[in-house]
Amino acid sequence: MKILILGASGHIGLTTAIYAKKKGYDVFATFNTPNNKKLLILKKFGIKVYNCNVLNKSKLKKIIHSHKIQRCIYAAAVSHEIYAKKNPFNTIAANSIGILNLLEIQKKKKFNLILISTGSVFQEIKNDKKIYETLVPTPKSIYSSTKRLGELLLDVMTDNRNNISCILRISWVYGPPLKLKKLNIQRGPIPKIVYDFVVNNQRKFILKKGSDFRASFTYIEDINEAIVNLLRKKKYKQTYYHLGTGKNNSFKEIFESLKKIDKKISYKIGKGAQPWSNDSIMRGPLANSDKKFIAKTSLEKGIKKYCDWLKKNA
Repeated sequence: MKILILGASGHIGLTTAIYAKKKGYDVFATFNTPNNKKLLILKKFGIKVYNCNVLNKSKLKKIIHSHKIQRCIYAAAVSHEIYAKKNPFNTIAANSIGILNLLEIQKKKKFNLILISTGSVFQEIKNDKKIYETLVPTPKSIYSSTKRLGELLLDVMTDNRNNISCILRISWVYGPPLKLKKLNIQRGPIPKIVYDFVVNNQRKFILKKGSDFRASFTYIEDINEAIVNLLRKKKYKQTYYHLGTGKNNSFKEIFESLKKIDKKISYKIGKGAQPWSNDSIMRGPLANSDKKFIAKTSLEKGIKKYCDWLKKNA
């Protein structure tokens, strides 16, 4: 099967391209932001890569036509409110208009389309109540609003296309190949903490704030597996799929998972949820009515796997 991944320089796009290639798919990919290191990684796995903006409809159409693409994964995005509010026009282009271009091409080419979206479209679920795919979104930021617009475009425009398009919502992704020497709020707290633990050999952690923060963290391999499972389907029973562990975790649980690896770990966390809640609303965990469609990797297991990977690839 021939698949095209848009946004291959991002965390999800890059890892899914490699994961799908290893599973035997014929993978093609596009990127907009130049990154020679990631480009070399993709080419190393035999993945054909194109420099193509999602606004370039004619070039997208040419790529899809020339390679007879059967499945398309839209992973391109401005992926956090931090960046969205700095450049709203670029955010609308990546999160909404690019999807519209792909949907227009899909009318004639009839490929399956998987749109990667986010739990951030739910801005009013401010407790630990599970968020099922039937719940109506309540976006209230530039990022969440543009992601929701992209969802609506797909939902409305593919209503009569025999269920060949779907939306996969995810939440707070962590894991390889992220190596964070500096704090990056977009990536959540886990990558920087794990990097300090493994690479910098840090065993004492003091955080001024964060004890009130809760989030549904999702290990990257679970996302890669979920996307490939959707690739295998000819038709989708539902438009929206939620991928998550069904549980929110705290900073304390992150450090307690590290203590299972090294008992020397000590930590102190101040009150509050900042800076993680500055541009992201704390909400309940994503949950799917299909019990088979879940993120299997627990926080403890995911952190252990992440640490093991970083030890070998530091």
